[in-house]
Amino acid sequence: MSGGGGRHKNKRQRNAAEDPQTFILRQIDERNEVSNEDIWELYGVNRPPCEGCRVNNKDSPNCFCALIPLGGSRKTGILWQKDSDLEAAMGPDPHEILRPSMSSPSGLTNLGATCYVNIVLQWLFRIKPFMRGFFAAEPELFEGQAVLQKLALLFGELRHGIKRAVDSAPFAAVLQLNNSIQQDGQEFFKLLLSSLEGFLGLSKHASVRTIVQDVFRGTLSHITRCSSCGQDSSGSQKVVDFYELELNVKDLASLRESLNNYLSVEHMVGENQYICEFCKTLVDATRCTKLRSLPPVLIFQLKRIVFDAKTASMKKVTSKFSFPLVLDMSSRLSIDGTSASHIEGTLMYDLSCILLHKGSATNRGHFIANIKDDANGEWWQFDDESVSSLGFHPMGDAPVKAPTNEGPKDVRAGKAVDLEESSDKAAGDNTIASNGETHEEAHDQPENSLTSADAYMLIYSVREPHVAALASTRDEPFQLPEDLRHIIDVQNKELQEKCQEYKLNKDKTFSARADRKKGIKTLLAQMPVESHINHYFWISTSWLRTWADELDPPPIDNSNLLCEHGKVHPSSVTAMKRISEKAWNSLQSQYRGGPQLSADDCCIECVMENAKNVASVRSFKSERARIMQLLENANASTGAGKFYFVSRAWLQNWLRRKAAEAPTEIDASPTASITCPHKGLLPENYPGAKRQAVPEEAWNYFLHVAQQVHKGVDEGYISFSIETPTCSICDAKLVESASQQQDLRATKLEERQKHETLFGGGSIALVSGPAYYLVPTVWLHHWRSYLGGIGKKSHKSEEPFWLQESLRELVCEKHKGLLFRPPNLQRNRRGELIQSNPNDDIFTVVQEEDWLDLCPRWNADFSHSIQALVMEPTKQEGTTTGSEEIEKSELVQDDSCAPFLLTKPEVCHVCIEERESTELIQKLQYVDEEIYVDIVEGNEPPKALLEPVKGERRVSKRARRGPTSNKRIALKVSGVTTVYQLKLMIWEASSIVKENQRLHFCKNELIDEGATMSDLNILPGAHLWVLDTGLHENRDIAEELYVQDTDTASLEGGFEGTLLSGLPGVVGPSFANVSDVPLSVPSLAISSDSPRRCCNDGESTQDGNDLKERSCDGTM
Repeated sequence: MSGGGGRHKNKRQRNAAEDPQTFILRQIDERNEVSNEDIWELYGVNRPPCEGCRVNNKDSPNCFCALIPLGGSRKTGILWQKDSDLEAAMGPDPHEILRPSMSSPSGLTNLGATCYVNIVLQWLFRIKPFMRGFFAAEPELFEGQAVLQKLALLFGELRHGIKRAVDSAPFAAVLQLNNSIQQDGQEFFKLLLSSLEGFLGLSKHASVRTIVQDVFRGTLSHITRCSSCGQDSSGSQKVVDFYELELNVKDLASLRESLNNYLSVEHMVGENQYICEFCKTLVDATRCTKLRSLPPVLIFQLKRIVFDAKTASMKKVTSKFSFPLVLDMSSRLSIDGTSASHIEGTLMYDLSCILLHKGSATNRGHFIANIKDDANGEWWQFDDESVSSLGFHPMGDAPVKAPTNEGPKDVRAGKAVDLEESSDKAAGDNTIASNGETHEEAHDQPENSLTSADAYMLIYSVREPHVAALASTRDEPFQLPEDLRHIIDVQNKELQEKCQEYKLNKDKTFSARADRKKGIKTLLAQMPVESHINHYFWISTSWLRTWADELDPPPIDNSNLLCEHGKVHPSSVTAMKRISEKAWNSLQSQYRGGPQLSADDCCIECVMENAKNVASVRSFKSERARIMQLLENANASTGAGKFYFVSRAWLQNWLRRKAAEAPTEIDASPTASITCPHKGLLPENYPGAKRQAVPEEAWNYFLHVAQQVHKGVDEGYISFSIETPTCSICDAKLVESASQQQDLRATKLEERQKHETLFGGGSIALVSGPAYYLVPTVWLHHWRSYLGGIGKKSHKSEEPFWLQESLRELVCEKHKGLLFRPPNLQRNRRGELIQSNPNDDIFTVVQEEDWLDLCPRWNADFSHSIQALVMEPTKQEGTTTGSEEIEKSELVQDDSCAPFLLTKPEVCHVCIEERESTELIQKLQYVDEEIYVDIVEGNEPPKALLEPVKGERRVSKRARRGPTSNKRIALKVSGVTTVYQLKLMIWEASSIVKENQRLHFCKNELIDEGATMSDLNILPGAHLWVLDTGLHENRDIAEELYVQDTDTASLEGGFEGTLLSGLPGVVGPSFANVSDVPLSVPSLAISSDSPRRCCNDGESTQDGNDLKERSCDGTM
């Protein structure tokens, strides 16, 4: 016995040791006094100081570890962040937007989708002859034109600004560009050049007025020659200006091939014959383009955007295209009608810029530019804000020697490189090599050319000897006007001052941070208190963390440590630290604040209150455990003593709460759920009124606890001994309710038996003669659900809504006719006539005896019934039936000529047609749905294709239309797809040309090509069929699509709504006195599959012959 007692005692000691504070508080409650040792233990004063912890121990007020990071940095707290994070917190460094050096070009900011603007401006800025002419304009011209003013400022910043990237927003804003929409760089160049030609044309200086023409304009002629008489048309003598040459790229491998294609001879024969003004008849002829003069800056637009017939959309040609570093145009030039090939090598152009379009899509991607610096031959890549040197190679791939005085051919050195294996720095797939040859064929050789899959525009500059007017000043730098230079100098000075200010602030911040770190480490070393005997102070841990993290901490705040008595609460031990008097005085002198909390400020009142609470919890748990044991041993049937009722659900919940430490709201209602409204005992048959008998001692405990929770209120703990009778009033109500439920079940069973067939949903056999009635199917479903609930929860099933209201909703108020057609009839396997779809139809046919019983039962007016008679198909509409009740009827006859129903009231044609039309319109507004087209071989299609598919009727899998022996194609169409568009889809999918297609829907041939699928009532899933007549020869669908595309190309928005589209206040009458009319800007040229290249400017016409020539030209 003593051994067992010893073990029990040791167990209690271990439990006490596991919770020392509870043990101390219990001892305090027993002694009713607090000693110094108790304070030291409860407030953690005795806990030893620690060192080297990875985290701060919040349970020990003597732990100062991890207040500063062990690794020297952390994400939170400005003091301990990395230098880079601290710099980021100081805001953007203005030094980062400075140019690396004045010899490194500046980039341009991308405003969202304005890379196409940036490449054009960067290239235009580096054409020195144009820049000299641009800035030679008088200041008044810049002041009067906002476009010139903003452009001049932008060019000036690119020249003398110190920013790494110049802001292009002011220039884009004055042009009213939409910065979020990607546009075509070539189209922007055309419009911008046209604008500049118009603006500069207002200058007082002749050289300024013609600078655009002098630098960019060349001339050409369109020669149409009669093959019979050999005479050229009068229009052939006209010389047309061009500012760029648009070259086909598709199926062409090099610039030489594209130029050959551009200048090739077209033979006009057959349907393309031309009316000769000399022969006065249709004759065979030839047509070609002749270059008459070439500009100093020669621009080639590579037409990489073509129409894809397979997808009926535009696509980008991504094939590789080669072009030379040096281009000999001598053999391409025709002077006075003769070729200049005899002076080959005298008209040489050097590659100066490559504009590239990255990406395979036509309406998005990214533009970059590789541009050569004429001063030293170095190539630079301009990618919006980013500018990188490519060395002396246009693509930055091969090491090339710096240029010498010998000219560009010293630049063309190195090994050929395939850019498919090179980095993205090359901006495309390119190769370069060279030899010493100078002929055009030699320059076009692989070892002397570049290859790129992304080159979009090529710019060549003529060598000096061919431009005498520009040669003497070609390498001279252009000068900015003094006022513009002053503006840029002011901007540079402001930026330099910001950089200096940022540097001073940064140095000051870093120096202050270093001093603070040193001070924190010194003060933290002084904070630990050597002994509990020494004088100490309490300080908030949260403030201490702020002090250790922030550069400029706030005043000391210990308010979170105080109790209601204004002293340190015992529970605050996890939120405070104990620091030495020296450390406190140092913090107090620097940061002020408070309140000051010393060792004498520990709250004795709160300690005593905690001790009483611990004793109360211990007593509560002990008494609760005793009552649980009492309930476990109690037996109301055999035990002695008095017993009381409590709620069974409440008692089960009370037993589950084994860890409860104090009374709660739940303890206040042991009999609430078994007490009736009359303060009596509820009958146990009531829902939730189950009860449990407990001993009197347990009930007294429950009652005492409930009174503690709810003082003076006995709503939830009225005493009921086991002898207490149940409430007589509630007993009577319970008996009455049970009787009503029994009567309801009996009524439902009786109604179900009376209408057994109708309730079961079985079909009734219909015959001619007797009158039947139509009941709303939805109401009938509710009625069946109501009668089906006869179990314990039958009282919860809702009665069906009034039958009369359901009938009224199916009759139109205006015409007093049915809003829906009566059900269709069919014969079953036994030959009986039944309703086709009783579960899905709006109406259900019922017998007269059923209807006569339902009307009074569910408050329906018999005079508003919907009566129906079965009629044989031989009966005609309006035939007398012999019934006086039916005056008018509606004939509803299906395809199988089955009997039908005559109804009263009659069907309302107006309302039904209006509803069906609305539903059909909604169905026809579909998008991207499938239809099927069968290509029929022979003259007659299968009968299945001639019959319409009834979309609303359910059919079995066997009855569904299966594949025929013909070829079937599935096409995605919409309600707005036209017959013409559908024929193009069939053409693409089956190679049957549009003219050979006889397209049918059921028995009707679709002749109107402008009609849409909605117009023809063709719904998703429809089956069409087509016959191939074979009368017309096969041709490429691209020819048809190209014509269609060119008709809509002019409708594209492009730069509509911007200043470039209209130039308000500039283009128009203001040019009346200018000798040179501004450049006309054609629409964006798009390549077709036709091998003939058409001039972008076209020819002006004066007579019928020129009209014939223009019609053959095919210009977009």
